[in-house]
Amino acid sequence: MVVALGPEVKAWGSIRGQSGNPGSKYYDDFVDSWVDGKYYELLYLKSPGDSHPRLVGKSILQGGAQP
Repeated sequence: MVVALGPEVKAWGSIRGQSGNPGSKYYDDFVDSWVDGKYYELLYLKSPGDSHPRLVGKSILQGGAQP
């Protein structure tokens, strides 16, 4: 992962696989890219309401009530 810090954060990364589950058919996705050192631009959203054309879905985690 490479991150350029500044007024607008830019980040690029490469992962070995989409899934951490060796039994998954997605386990070895991106292995060739990872071996070749190819990086992909990562989205960095500043707030939950931010959007981007590449964003196809999102999950917002909220804290629960405290006991």
